[in-house]
Amino acid sequence: MENITIGVLSLQGDFQPHINHFRKLEQPSLIIKEVRNKTDLRACDGLVIPGGESTTLRKCFAYDNDSLYNALKNFIHVKKKPVWGTCAGCILLSKNVENNDKENEYGNDFSLGGLDITICRNYYGSQNDSFICTLHVNPEHGAFKNNLRAPCIRAPYIKEILSNNVISFKRRKKKKRK
Repeated sequence: MENITIGVLSLQGDFQPHINHFRKLEQPSLIIKEVRNKTDLRACDGLVIPGGESTTLRKCFAYDNDSLYNALKNFIHVKKKPVWGTCAGCILLSKNVENNDKENEYGNDFSLGGLDITICRNYYGSQNDSFICTLHVNPEHGAFKNNLRAPCIRAPYIKEILSNNVISFKRRKKKKRK
């Protein structure tokens, strides 16, 4: 079996737990690589952009002499390699961003694009408003055997899906207790 290299953008934020979860899969053909520059990115077949601070990532891109930002855009739009973004990563991949108060602070919003959604930053309020819930996965996607426990933090909300090519998970509302 041919090896597959998955990169995890490792500039800041929650990259180490993503790496740890991939390594727990114990798949000999799966190589996990920390991506810190465009040379690291070139070796990847796919990429995960983890959560963290989207404003901090924008600063990294604004002062990036190595041009990792341009390499990421090329990876997504020209090479069309698979990319998954969680939290801040999802914001950076979104086609449209609402509540984007930092958009022009560095002369550019530094959105990578590639994900046909409209997202709203910090939709769920402050860090104190965080909680854990169960996400119910549409059975036709079959990626999970059981429902998925997920933290919901001061995070983005996917307000609109702009393409049928975007697969989504949906949170079911809790039934009221009698």
